[in-house]
Amino acid sequence: MELLTHRAEAVIFTPHLFVSHFLSFLLHTDYPEMVVVEHAYWERNLIDMDSSRLKLVVIDTAQAYFTPQMVQQIRKTKPNAGVVGLEMQPMRRQIQVQFDALINTFMTHNDVRSTLISFFQAREQRPQQPQLSRREIEVLQLLVKGKTAKEIGEELFISVHTVTSHRKNISAKLGIRSISAMAIYAANMKLIDPAEVRESPVQEDI
Repeated sequence: MELLTHRAEAVIFTPHLFVSHFLSFLLHTDYPEMVVVEHAYWERNLIDMDSSRLKLVVIDTAQAYFTPQMVQQIRKTKPNAGVVGLEMQPMRRQIQVQFDALINTFMTHNDVRSTLISFFQAREQRPQQPQLSRREIEVLQLLVKGKTAKEIGEELFISVHTVTSHRKNISAKLGIRSISAMAIYAANMKLIDPAEVRESPVQEDI
C-alpha cells in the first residue's frame, strides 16, 4: 500500500481490496490525473501526514462505527477534504450522518460514479445553502429524529396536513427526497446532534 503523501488527492480506507481497487478505477475514469491512495485500515498517523491536496476520504462505515472519532479527526486535520461513507451493509443513521455522501456495494457503477461526481461538483461550486423557515427547520429536526407526521403535528400544534406540506417544501428546497439524506444535511448544517438521529417509522422517501 502507498503511503499517504502530500500528492494524495483521494484516499480510500477499506479492507475489501476488490472494492477499493474498483473505486480507484472509477475515480480515475472521471479524474485520470487524480492521485488515489488505498489503505486497508485507518490509522491516525496516516491521515495526520502532510497532504495539502487531499480532497476526498472514502471510509468503510464499519471502521467509522468501531472508531467513532476517526471522522472528527479527519475533519479537524483536513478541513478541505470531504468524507464519503462506503457501506457494505446498512448502518444506523447516526453513523450515516457523519458523512458528506454515501455509496454502497448495492449501487450500480453508474450510480457510484454519479454520486462521486456530484460530491466533487458540490464542493467546487459551494452553492448558497437553501433558506429554510424556522418552522421548516423544526419539522426537519423532528423528521430526522424519527417522529411521525402525527407526532410532529402534536408537538408543534399544527395539523398533519401542514406537516406534510412542510415536508414537501423542505424536500423541494433541499433537492433531496429521503429522510437519510435529510439527516445528513441536518447534521452537516449543525441543525441536529447526530446522536439524536433515529430510524424513521415513516416512509423513507418524501
